[in-house]
Amino acid sequence: MLQRTFAYALTLSLLSIAGVSLADDGTRPTAPVSGVLVDDATASILPLVGNTGSAHTGNASVGSVQFALPAPDGRTALVVRDGRISVIRRVQTHMPVWRDLTEEGVGVDRAVWSEDSNALAIYDAAQARIFFWKNTQADPAPAGQFDMSQFPTAPISLALDPEAHYVFAIFAEREGASLTVIPVGGAAQTLLTLSRPGAMFLAGGTLYIADRGRAEVLALSNWTTGLTLRTVVAAGNGIKDPAGIAISPDGKQLYVADAGSQQVLAFDLGSSAQKAAVQLDFPPTRMDLIAGGSLFLLDKGSRGESPAQFLQAPDMQVFGVPIGAADVVGIQEPQ
Repeated sequence: MLQRTFAYALTLSLLSIAGVSLADDGTRPTAPVSGVLVDDATASILPLVGNTGSAHTGNASVGSVQFALPAPDGRTALVVRDGRISVIRRVQTHMPVWRDLTEEGVGVDRAVWSEDSNALAIYDAAQARIFFWKNTQADPAPAGQFDMSQFPTAPISLALDPEAHYVFAIFAEREGASLTVIPVGGAAQTLLTLSRPGAMFLAGGTLYIADRGRAEVLALSNWTTGLTLRTVVAAGNGIKDPAGIAISPDGKQLYVADAGSQQVLAFDLGSSAQKAAVQLDFPPTRMDLIAGGSLFLLDKGSRGESPAQFLQAPDMQVFGVPIGAADVVGIQEPQ
C-alpha cells in the first residue's frame, strides 16, 4: 500500500502571545516552501514549490512507486519500485540520487524514519521481522533485526530512535491496544495499554503518544530503568479527539490537531497551559512532522477533490495546497 506523507522546509518568525506578526501593509508575510508530496493517485513523488501564499506541486521527480515514505528532513525518501528498496537523496529535486538499501528479499508493509532522518526501520509481515538501518544520510548500514513472530498481530504504528537501537510498536488488542518497546538484540517489553491509540513520536528521549479514546496526550520516559508516565494534556484542557500531535520548533510547546473540536491547539509542555489556538473548517486527521519541524501536515487531501492542509509553525498559520494544481486554498487565521 502506498503511503503518503509530505516534507517541507520553512523558516518563520516567532508567535507572540497577542497574535502573529504581519507585514507593514497589514497582510500576512509568506515564506518559500520546498519538499515533496507522495501522490498515491499517480504513484509518484511531487516536488512542492512556491510560498505559503501560493504553494503548488511541480512535475514528478520519481514515478511508478509501489511504496514511498519521505523522511522528516524533506530531502530523503524510502522508495519501493520494481521490487527494489532504495533510499533516495535530493528527492525534492529533479536530479535525485538513488541507492539500493538491501539486496535481500525484504517486504515493506510498514516503515518509520527516526525524527532526525538518520535511522530507518522496516516491518516485513511475511517474515514477521523488523529490519533496522542506521547512518542513512551518509552510508546506510544494517543495524540489526527483530523476530516479531511472538506477536499475534502486526504493529499498527511505529516510532524509532535516532541510533536504531529500539523501536516502539503499538499492537491492536481485542479491547484497546498495547504499547511495546522492542530493542535490537534484546527482549520486548509491554509498557502500557491504550484505549484508542493515535499518533506517537519520539523526541529528545521522550515518547509522546495520543490516546484518542481517553482524549489525552501522554509523555513516556525512562522506560529502561522504570517507566515515567505523565499526562501532558487531557479533556480538562479542552481536548476532545487528538488526531495528531507534534512539538514546536523550539521544543517548548505541544501542538494538538483535535478532530473533535476542529482546532489546532498549542500547549506549554511544562505547565499544560493553552498558548494558542486556530479554528479549522475541516477535521484534522494527523499532524506529521515536515522538514525539521516548522511545517506540519494536518490532512493529506485527495487529488481533484480536496487540498492537503498544513500548519505553519510557530505562527499557527493554516493553509491548503491542491494536489496537482497551482492554486492555493485560502489561509485560516488563528482565533
